[in-house]
Amino acid sequence: MQIVIDIPKEQYEYLSTIADAGQEPLGYFERVIMHGTPLPKGHGRLIDADAFKHKVCTYQQTGCGDCKHSLCCPEDVPTIIEADKAESEG
Repeated sequence: MQIVIDIPKEQYEYLSTIADAGQEPLGYFERVIMHGTPLPKGHGRLIDADAFKHKVCTYQQTGCGDCKHSLCCPEDVPTIIEADKAESEG
């Protein structure tokens, strides 16, 4: 299972520091967090592109590369994670 969590940057940096230095043992959830992938600052809105492609592209028999409509209305796709506007404007 994959899950997205929001933790303070300072807490993540602290966990990273002690994990790298091996200063103190990390608990189970701290180890799980450290195996996560941080989203980049200023990322755009995240959507399920595969679900969008299957819903919108009606020309799959010819291949979506030939379909001029496969990316016609991405703004209508439900958002999974909002864009990181605060970080991208700074």
